[in-house]
Amino acid sequence: MGKFNSTLKLLTSGVCVKQCPGSDESVEIECVPTYFMNTTNANKYKGCQYYPLGVSSGIKFRYATRQVGGFCLPDVGAKALNTTLDAVKAVKEYFYKSAYGEKFANFFNDILICWPVLLASTGVALVLGYIYLFVMRCLGGAIVWFMIILTELALGAIGGYCFYIRATRYTPID
Repeated sequence: MGKFNSTLKLLTSGVCVKQCPGSDESVEIECVPTYFMNTTNANKYKGCQYYPLGVSSGIKFRYATRQVGGFCLPDVGAKALNTTLDAVKAVKEYFYKSAYGEKFANFFNDILICWPVLLASTGVALVLGYIYLFVMRCLGGAIVWFMIILTELALGAIGGYCFYIRATRYTPID
């Protein structure tokens, strides 16, 4: 069942092409655009070319493929690997130059600065958790009976207070 679902998922984002594309970006890819390309990710496709950071970035993701059983699979030759690595490098650089990259870097910088506090907090929480479990194991029954008795006493006190208020505010009419 899992393989069937994976195949269906592939068909929602896959593209039917006239021939398997190569890594040469000057050759236009001829394809039949899918619903996925036209609606869900319309800002990431221009024609049949995929732009992982959006069309406005101008960074294309293209690699050489070869036909295997009706599908275009990546051709893992050295040139294709270099092209893919260049695309990954470009995406990485774009990420670090964006505001998200700066926030991401600040987040990890904060962790690097305060790692001793985080480590100590984790240790203290672990020790206190085990102490709590030990106390619950030893005194759990007594705590339950104490709470039952305390609840009964509280309900009795509230009832007694209500009788007292009734006696002082409301006098019986002769």
